[in-house]
Amino acid sequence: HGDRSPTFFEFSTAMALYAFSRRQVDWGVIETGMGGRYDATNIIQPAIPIITNVSLEHRDYLGNTLVEIAREKAGIIKPATPVVTAVKQKQARSVVRKIARKKSAPLFMLGKDFKVRQNQSGQFSYTGIENNWHHLQTSLLGRYQVQNAALALAACELLIKDKATITPESIKQGLAVTRWPGRLEIVSDKPLVIL
Repeated sequence: HGDRSPTFFEFSTAMALYAFSRRQVDWGVIETGMGGRYDATNIIQPAIPIITNVSLEHRDYLGNTLVEIAREKAGIIKPATPVVTAVKQKQARSVVRKIARKKSAPLFMLGKDFKVRQNQSGQFSYTGIENNWHHLQTSLLGRYQVQNAALALAACELLIKDKATITPESIKQGLAVTRWPGRLEIVSDKPLVIL
């Protein structure tokens, strides 16, 4: 727009989309920057938008309350496109539900439409929309990663239902071998940067 230069995130998003295009990937997982509604990634028509939990973050850009932040993050919801979420807070969940309903987007919520249960060994079971998968394990550190895995599994279920070729074996292997170098990970209560 005008003389404005792209931000680093806008530029890196364009680079990633170009790389995905050149490689002709079957599926790309695109993470938003801070929010949803005005995020550089919102130019994409996603197969399954996923909204993790909402917290009081990036208040200078997204708003000062959970409701305001939820409204911004729910900006990735597209008309008639299924959306998966782990939003827990009642008011924030209400905002996501209202926007999904307004856009006729089927909404699938962690704890309601699909569940995850972790055992002492670190393995977990997924009770899903139509599938149940057991003895799963993620290599990513942090207790919250099991909930993130549940969101990914719900998205996989919806993609499978829409005729995507994703097998339970590939899901199990993908969870077990996924690495996220350079991403901040939480181990116990101490942050750890994995490089």
